[in-house]
Amino acid sequence: MPDQQQQETRWYSVPLLWLLLILVSLLVAPVPGINEPHYLAKARSVADSEWCKHDFFVHSGNAHFLFLHLVGPLTGVLSFPVVAVCGRILSLGLFAYGWHRLSQAFRLTASVAVLSLSMFAVFSVSGNFSGEWIIGGFEAKVPAYGLILVAMASVCQHFERVGIQHSAQQSTVTNHGIYGAGVCCGLAAAIHPVVGGWAICSFAGAILMAGGNSGREKIAQTMRYGLISLLFSLPGTIPALLFLKNQDVSRADADAANFYQVFWRLRHHLDPVEIPRRGWIWAASLLSILILIAVSLLIQSRRSPRVRSSLRGLWWILILSATIAGIGTAVGWHNVPASEMTGWKWRATILKFYPFRLFDGLLPVVTALTFGVAFQKQILRLKPDAGRLSKVVSIGLAFAMTVGAVLTSLDHRNEVPAGYTRTQQQDWLKACAWIEKNTSADSLFLTPRESYAFKWFAQRAEYACYKDCPQDAAGIVEWNRRLWYLHDWTLRSSEDESYTVEELQQLRRETGITHIVTRILGPFEASPVFVEGDWQIIEIPQSGVPVEQ
Repeated sequence: MPDQQQQETRWYSVPLLWLLLILVSLLVAPVPGINEPHYLAKARSVADSEWCKHDFFVHSGNAHFLFLHLVGPLTGVLSFPVVAVCGRILSLGLFAYGWHRLSQAFRLTASVAVLSLSMFAVFSVSGNFSGEWIIGGFEAKVPAYGLILVAMASVCQHFERVGIQHSAQQSTVTNHGIYGAGVCCGLAAAIHPVVGGWAICSFAGAILMAGGNSGREKIAQTMRYGLISLLFSLPGTIPALLFLKNQDVSRADADAANFYQVFWRLRHHLDPVEIPRRGWIWAASLLSILILIAVSLLIQSRRSPRVRSSLRGLWWILILSATIAGIGTAVGWHNVPASEMTGWKWRATILKFYPFRLFDGLLPVVTALTFGVAFQKQILRLKPDAGRLSKVVSIGLAFAMTVGAVLTSLDHRNEVPAGYTRTQQQDWLKACAWIEKNTSADSLFLTPRESYAFKWFAQRAEYACYKDCPQDAAGIVEWNRRLWYLHDWTLRSSEDESYTVEELQQLRRETGITHIVTRILGPFEASPVFVEGDWQIIEIPQSGVPVEQ
């Protein structure tokens, strides 16, 4: 059991951890974060089918059924920024509680818990392996990771009891930790089927490898865990499975959709060859740090089965997630164009389930927590009589690392969207504000490839947006068709160096697009209805309606 001093200091770690996470989130990703317009627009359309009713993306299939139906009603009564901020606060609160539970499992003091979380924030903000992030916005995966941390704490405490009972030559092992992990992993899968689904698999492997004192006991515990996690995942996994099954497309279209998703639109997440060198360096660096600390801890804790067993739970979960990532790398590795790769169809089918995602998310978690355990056990307790000095050192380092996390967040702050200057961004926001006030709610817009949170700011539908790729096969195929249609129409219409009224009217007849927002296209025969800096808005006249020159 933890000593009384640790029990007294630990209660206030949750608000400290929570505040740190919120601060880093708002610093590194001003509202709206990179995916918040994407997710919250989807949620709004689930709650209100008339909102942006002509937008192709928001009314495409939904893979995150439970999350969208929980958040959707809020978007009807609160503004997008309010929902985003509240969502960040609540989901990061769950993550902070999970970190607190893990700190309890390893008997970390409050200051060391803050120190390790600050280190996690630095690791997370400074890089990633395949584009995964946890701190930076509100979407389904953030609360899912919070639940996974709580599950990890339960498994680590279970493994600790196993180690103690094994050293005492006791055969009975309680399963409360296994049950708790099953509930939390199941709920994580219900909220985010991909993140939670891989977590269920990794936890099951960890329990099977080291969960009990005998092979039969390990199998029994793994089965109990699996049944519980499956049961609690059903509210989200059943809709996700139906979503995958009920796709009325041909085999050729399904294969094409997988190709577009894996080897084009999301290749930086799903194609191992497209993971940038800095991602491999980041992962290798953290793994090296983790291995060095882990070896040191194992040597130091040879006579401490409690420490060794609880850490074993943490490490086995990461090892299993790394195994999944390794299999994904082997499946997807190629040195020829993806379309020429042998078996690219079945490879794309596997890769579209994000095999690198859980490892990418958990690597900084496990590394930071392992550092916290080593710091407290090997540095703060070198001298038995240095209790007060140890506390001062840990608080000072926690404060210094917190400052480091804040500075790192500021250094990586994304104030201006990719492809924009600050002036262009401000002019874009003015254009969106004008659109919301001066166009009808059922208007349909052609927006540029670098369209930034258009539905968030303008509250209007887009014909096709490169960022907003659907997740269902039929939607992906249609999204690709629309993008190529716009590409071909643009090239064809610009051959005479002018977009004529007839060409604009043809676009409206074939697509339903009523307005164009652009800073590149032109010149247009039709006069713009709005101009701000580089941006102009063209209202496309209907056929047979005279056009003012």
